[in-house]
Amino acid sequence: MRNALNVTGRGILYQICEWGVDFPSAWAPPLGNTWRITNDIIPDWRTIFRQLNQFVPSAGTAGAGT
Repeated sequence: MRNALNVTGRGILYQICEWGVDFPSAWAPPLGNTWRITNDIIPDWRTIFRQLNQFVPSAGTAGAGT
């Protein structure tokens, strides 16, 4: 998909979304412009811990241009 979008010559943001299940920060950078690292947030405190468990392992890969 990335290659097909690139050949259009237009600036298109390609986001990979698999809700962080397979740690996309480890494999998504060469494939897309951005990727989702967590599930949806719901209005309940238990989601705070779920979010932390999902994004803490990916925190070291964050940064400009990555």
